[in-house]
Amino acid sequence: MEQNLPRILIVDDEPDMCWALANILRPAGYTITTAVSAAEALVLLSGRGDPDDAPYAAAFVDAKLPDLDGLELAYLIRQQSPHTAVVLISGYFYREDSTITTGLEKGLFVGFVAKPFDLRQVRLMASLAVAGKTTGTSAGKTTGTSAGKTTGASAGKTTGALAGKTTGTSEQGKEENHAARSHSSGG
Repeated sequence: MEQNLPRILIVDDEPDMCWALANILRPAGYTITTAVSAAEALVLLSGRGDPDDAPYAAAFVDAKLPDLDGLELAYLIRQQSPHTAVVLISGYFYREDSTITTGLEKGLFVGFVAKPFDLRQVRLMASLAVAGKTTGTSAGKTTGTSAGKTTGASAGKTTGALAGKTTGTSEQGKEENHAARSHSSGG
């Protein structure tokens, strides 16, 4: 395991989703650990059960887990490991959902990625999370920005700014978000 690479924890009850995210992030220069439950994630975050007890720079957490709600897990991660930036991933919620907006505003998680997503969106969010620049940003039909500059491109319809502000939302974008949610499954 490379000691100098930032560590990212992926928590999703679907092993295929863990595999996909790991294979998107590993080539981008991250050390990846996966967990298929909130309980397993909390053990890994505590350093028990992981031979490399270096802290995780970020955690990608599915919003719907069988043993604990992903939002609750995000809260526990922030309590147990405040230096770990939490990015919520979901095929259930969407960026404009009040749960997501409130979580971003309160700093419960630093970013949001909607399923289905593409590798550019995931890598952008990981990069920003590790760098500590994602407060109020989201991806998944979104382009993340920092200080008004676009830092990554996607096929998005909205721009997530560090202050949690969105611009450029269109009716077409809302329809595409709805269609994407309708076609996605799981958490």
